[in-house]
Amino acid sequence: MERRKWKSSFRRFMRSAAAIVLAACMLPVPVQAAGSTSSDNGDGTFTNPVIYSDVPDLDVIRVEDNYYMVSTTMHLSPGMPIMKSKDLVNWEIVNYCYDILDDSDELSLRNGKEAYGDGTWAASIKYHDGKFYVSASSKTTEKTYVFSTTDIENGVWKKSVLDGYNHDLSLLFDDQEDGTHIYMFTGSGSVHVRELQEDAEGNVTYKDGGLDRTIIENANYGAGSMIVRAEGAHAYKINDKYYIFMIQWPDGGKRQEICWRSDSLTEGWECKLMLDTGIEVDGQMDGAGVAQGGIVDTPDGDWYAPLFQDHGAVGRIPMLAKVTWKDDWPVFSIAPTMDMPVSGQDEKSIVVSDEFYNGEEKAPYLNSEADIAANTEAAASVLSAQTAVAAAPTAREPKELIENGGFENGTDGWELRTFNKPANMKVTSDDKASGGSSLFVYDKKDTTSGPMQNLTGKVQQGQKLHISAKVKYETGPDTRAFNVTMQYGTNNFAGTSPAASATLTKGEWGTIEADYTVPSDADLSRVLVFVETTWTSAQDPEKDLMDFYLDDVSILAEEYVDPDEIIINGGFDDGTKYWVGNEGAALEAVADDGASNNTSVKITDRTKTASGPRQDLTDKLKRGQLVQVSA
Repeated sequence: MERRKWKSSFRRFMRSAAAIVLAACMLPVPVQAAGSTSSDNGDGTFTNPVIYSDVPDLDVIRVEDNYYMVSTTMHLSPGMPIMKSKDLVNWEIVNYCYDILDDSDELSLRNGKEAYGDGTWAASIKYHDGKFYVSASSKTTEKTYVFSTTDIENGVWKKSVLDGYNHDLSLLFDDQEDGTHIYMFTGSGSVHVRELQEDAEGNVTYKDGGLDRTIIENANYGAGSMIVRAEGAHAYKINDKYYIFMIQWPDGGKRQEICWRSDSLTEGWECKLMLDTGIEVDGQMDGAGVAQGGIVDTPDGDWYAPLFQDHGAVGRIPMLAKVTWKDDWPVFSIAPTMDMPVSGQDEKSIVVSDEFYNGEEKAPYLNSEADIAANTEAAASVLSAQTAVAAAPTAREPKELIENGGFENGTDGWELRTFNKPANMKVTSDDKASGGSSLFVYDKKDTTSGPMQNLTGKVQQGQKLHISAKVKYETGPDTRAFNVTMQYGTNNFAGTSPAASATLTKGEWGTIEADYTVPSDADLSRVLVFVETTWTSAQDPEKDLMDFYLDDVSILAEEYVDPDEIIINGGFDDGTKYWVGNEGAALEAVADDGASNNTSVKITDRTKTASGPRQDLTDKLKRGQLVQVSA
């Protein structure tokens, strides 16, 4: 990473007015030495560097026949670009992990603060059990971030935040006899391993009682002083052996790639030098060695090492080395021109335009009807389509709020509402209303004890819901009333509201169903929904606490959207309905003090510039849509 040396140079660079303009162009923009946008020579060979541009601290994985790469983006947003290739040479950007890393003064350039040269460095990318994980740490926030998704090119990222800065980290998913262990390797001059864990919702945290120790006290290879001590760990487990690839920079020498190897995670580590050379680019080498990266295999079983070489003002340019194996040690070799790792991909580049897209057709931005005259026929077509969309109100498709309502994914998304009066539940295929399974609830000690889901953040005051659930019980009275109950606020015994009720017949599947409106004064700080037998003060085990089956639970949020007005209750005539306080702000509807209609909203308790009224516009907007905004 060499942060201090780089950041000092960067601050000097940023002092000029011209640099402010140039800083906006510091996303990877290839300008190949020969004038091409690809290092693919078209004859089955490629020329190093793979990308003639600043793509530092790269990390690469292969999933089937696709390669994915991440790199350092520092303070720039969007951050941690996901790059894709079929051959390790031709790359394109397909996604980013985040738009904004954190709403801090430094990353938002507020109150005279900045994060130039900081942000996130040396991201790690891994793939395990159908999910992608990208992680990095930030000196700006002193936190560690793990982003995960099942769809790396189009999906939404789950963001987990861990306290503490972990230098140049690398994740490793280690499948052992007792299950999969998630390890994080980090350090500068040493290697420290800390164990992580992931819960059912995909939240990654430090594992209590897990491995947390330094496994290599002195990670430098060879004697003598170091300009940069061994860092930039890339960890792997290959054929039951652990490998850690690192970069170091000895005083008076070039950057070097080294490798540590052991049969055990915690002991027996030994080290070898992988590379101590550079590649001449444009007649220059700047004394820089090729280093910092890991290894990746091809579908045919060949191995390569994506690394970088510092090239002055151009930045840290990606290089590709060939890897062979001898006595379970990798052997690196690199040359200016090499055979393509995989053949058959069309030529690609990370960016082919200063507008940062890869050549796809993009609709022009239109500010007014007058823009039609100055734009192409395609622009007029876009505006015509936008006008047609707004011609008539349309109803939104109902949104399903319940996760795993048919229990086909076990008990994912469900928990028990017990409050010290226990119950149990399990998924069964013995009896179900539909699909392959249902939920069996048993050992109830209270009528309210039963399956529950947390809907916090999913509902709004005054929102209309359609609720349904199927229930069957086999012991007790011939008929019995059941509820689907909503609970609002943090008081476990207040704020409950039966949303749907039905009297069911023993031995038969029955349906609880109703239309329901969320109360206008509901406390939305916590929203729960659960299924219960109706409450009674004297609870008879046979008549009130019988076991039951549950299936096909659904809560549909039915909302109507007039495309001529996207904001609901914009004049606050219905109080703060549909509005919430962002960043801890408090909202209060004020009568007789409005810009119109005698009503406005007063915002208090602001702690940040973003503290204020917020409304959810999810699914209400389309890319390229022309909207008019006013307040």
